[in-house]
Amino acid sequence: WNAAQQDLEQLRWTRQLVALRRSQPALQWGELQLLGERLDGNVLAFLRDTGVPGEALLVLVNAGLEPLHATLLLPH
Repeated sequence: WNAAQQDLEQLRWTRQLVALRRSQPALQWGELQLLGERLDGNVLAFLRDTGVPGEALLVLVNAGLEPLHATLLLPH
């Protein structure tokens, strides 16, 4: 393993995502509702709700190469 050859930008991004997950209860547990069939393109979309007021998150991950512009109707 050579530290000089590591992708430090990717490492920083991964650490930020881990910190975000640890700071948000809705990213750790709760009801998960996939919304992927509601969007075109290569998008992961889900709603996570712990049942506690203020602890719900909408997560959208665009795995495509182009920006996505869409309207998403939420179930709640």
